[in-house]
Amino acid sequence: MVAKFSESLGSSQGLLRIGLLTVAALLTAFLGYGIWRALEREQDRSTAPGSAMDAAMQLSQMDYTEMENERRVWTLHSETAAYYQDQQKSVLADVRMVFFLEDGREIRLRSSHGTLFIDSKNLELWGLVQLEMPEGYTIHTDKVSYRHQQHLVVSDTPTTLNGPELTLTGETFEYDIADQRGSLNGAVRAVMDPSKLQRQADAAGS
Repeated sequence: MVAKFSESLGSSQGLLRIGLLTVAALLTAFLGYGIWRALEREQDRSTAPGSAMDAAMQLSQMDYTEMENERRVWTLHSETAAYYQDQQKSVLADVRMVFFLEDGREIRLRSSHGTLFIDSKNLELWGLVQLEMPEGYTIHTDKVSYRHQQHLVVSDTPTTLNGPELTLTGETFEYDIADQRGSLNGAVRAVMDPSKLQRQADAAGS
């Protein structure tokens, strides 16, 4: 009985060792596969064009003021900014701009996203773009470009202009900040608001 028990125990121990070796091999293979997949995903992220890992610097907030002849021309604020040194640009999120006119008035611009090109100081802004103009005009569009040298804000996407008396829609938009002149072009349509016109008439008559 003892011999049979010892033989049975030895057989069991042998099977146990084989089982443990099998489990260890499976765990090694599983962990190796997991590490390989993690490295592969990390490599994919690092080589993706325009990925955050390409950025030389990341900021939680960015503020910039453009000066000309000791006068503020415009300010730029973004909640996040990623600077790409090789492309000399900053990719922005939650963007706010203020243009300061010579007569003291302001134009306010906001968008969800943007890109600031460092050398030219041009900007591309997109996503829920809104411009608050003097005299109570507001412009809504999907994308605008700011051309710094020309002091122009332009858009080649459908644009809506809401004013005190009417609403205008068009296919493209351009505004010269220096001259304070704008144009809405391409299939322009006007929608009159009778209630606004009546309020204007009442205000003029009072």
